[in-house]
Amino acid sequence: MLNWILRVASVFTLNLDYLKITCIAGAIDPLSEYLARAFMILVFVAFIVVVHCASVVVFYKRDFSSRLPSLVGAVGMLFSAFFIAIVSSMLAPFLCQDHPNGLSTTRDYPDVICFDGSRHMPMIIGACASLPLPMAFFGVVVWVVVVLPRRLSNGDVEFLRTFRFMFFRFRPECNWFVVVFLSRSLLASIIQAIHNASVQLLLLHCLFLPSLV
Repeated sequence: MLNWILRVASVFTLNLDYLKITCIAGAIDPLSEYLARAFMILVFVAFIVVVHCASVVVFYKRDFSSRLPSLVGAVGMLFSAFFIAIVSSMLAPFLCQDHPNGLSTTRDYPDVICFDGSRHMPMIIGACASLPLPMAFFGVVVWVVVVLPRRLSNGDVEFLRTFRFMFFRFRPECNWFVVVFLSRSLLASIIQAIHNASVQLLLLHCLFLPSLV
């Protein structure tokens, strides 16, 4: 039972290890495994889009325009809930750990030597290709927070319906905190790339301590 729970939880942390894909597909090279993990979020988005389209066709007489806010909200909630997991999975090539022999390997892919041109550099290129995805979401969140007061003053209810997934956790006067929340998640993911464990702990402590005050 516990093993089954761990396998289900691994999907939501974008960790493929517990899914035992190699039992079905055979040996998978680290680059393919990393790309599958980094872009798994797109599979979830595609699933949401398919389910949304099917429900609109069946229950809402193909009125896609009026149901667009629900689709944006579902995708937005997905990115908001798993933002740390998404960014961390994409930053995996930069998470290196040192060894006594002087070499360092990636933490999640121990067979890959960090900054080895033949295996590690393609993973870094993949990271650079995937990271714009969560950064684009972060940019949209910042844009929504900036234009929200003007949209509300104009009575744009549709705009509020579309992006309400960002603000339902916060008081109306604190809607800007969604940017703080995502920034904290982003920094927490980036801090993992620092090799020094003591520095990691210090920075994480400084990052999360203000939230407890």
